Amino acid sequence: MKMAITVLDRLGYTFYTDEDGQSLFPADRFDVRLVTSLEKLPLAVGESLQCVVGVHRLDQQALLDAARFVSGSGALPSQRLLVLTERLQLPVAELRAELGLGGLQPDEVRPFRDKVVMKEHLSRQGIRVPEFAPYSHDAAMALLKKYGKVVVKPRAEAGSMDINIVSGESDLRDVEARLEDRLTDFEVEEFIDGELHHIDSVVEGSRVITATAGHSIHSTTAYLTQDHFWDIEVAPGPLFDRLRAFNDRVIACYPGFSGVTHHEVYVTADGEIVFGEIAARLGGGGIRAGLRARTGIDLVAAMIAAQVGDPLPRPTRWSEQLSGYTLVYVPGLHMTRAVDLDHPWVLEQQVYATPGSAMDPPRAWEQAAAIVTVSGRDEHEVAERLLQVQDEVRSCFEQH
Repeated sequence: MKMAITVLDRLGYTFYTDEDGQSLFPADRFDVRLVTSLEKLPLAVGESLQCVVGVHRLDQQALLDAARFVSGSGALPSQRLLVLTERLQLPVAELRAELGLGGLQPDEVRPFRDKVVMKEHLSRQGIRVPEFAPYSHDAAMALLKKYGKVVVKPRAEAGSMDINIVSGESDLRDVEARLEDRLTDFEVEEFIDGELHHIDSVVEGSRVITATAGHSIHSTTAYLTQDHFWDIEVAPGPLFDRLRAFNDRVIACYPGFSGVTHHEVYVTADGEIVFGEIAARLGGGGIRAGLRARTGIDLVAAMIAAQVGDPLPRPTRWSEQLSGYTLVYVPGLHMTRAVDLDHPWVLEQQVYATPGSAMDPPRAWEQAAAIVTVSGRDEHEVAERLLQVQDEVRSCFEQH
């Protein structure tokens, strides 16, 4: 018998396909009830689709109401609720609990979503985390006096939105005036002076099946000040081994967890690794394409397997090639011709503009004109290729 599942989607149904364009919800296994954004309705085509409902992408309550409705429709109620989008993971977990469905439950999701709960959970188990507190003026001032610089950021946001680095009381007052009554949804923490790295894992029963590591060459807030962001995979070696070992310790703090994780850490000048945050999802940018090229595992397929109760996929290879990706920002520029990068070492090109369109200033890290993932023999070759494709993408845009 086929499994009836409800999929809550903001990405478009074509996102749930493999690199050959085949659906990750084969019709002989699944009856899919899809709740998607109105603007993504044209993408909702496939043999496994039993029903499709579109709602406004910003109306979370409508999304959940629609999911509740379609889950109870059809000959049999849905057996699973699936979601990839990080912002929806906690409300979907609460809906699972309401409907008595398997999968991650609210208490399992909160330590992945709420950065205060997350750091409380990990610090109790001996993980080095930045000193932190739920936001209050007094807590921020105490940390500012102790460290000279702090970070004020949302407890449960994504995409590097609303991150504020504060170096003095006047900066803090400015942040408080701007955020006003939203501050109860923020935390304040010690600023870690280190380089941002990430470890992306496929996990089964709190054990890492496979993982890759990357180095964010630019700040994830680069979209505010510059025209690109680079991330390059960490080559096997001492740093890679230390990142993997730290990641294993953190993953072990989530007993029974199976799925995919995106784990961000800071590596300081003296080599200390400090926890940043962790999410129960695949990383953004070009991480999906890079890990697939390296290991043969599709992270979206792995997330789906975990949520429907299937065994997690195993790596089929360990490529000697490294990967890296760039996000190209072109605010205010018009696209004059389509991007077409004809290089065998381009693993993936995600283009979010069409000829004749203009790009608005990005409001979050992922709001780029294009995201391009490349491969190379080493970090130097990857960097050269990122620069090349970045220039090629920009050549397709000009001032109006």
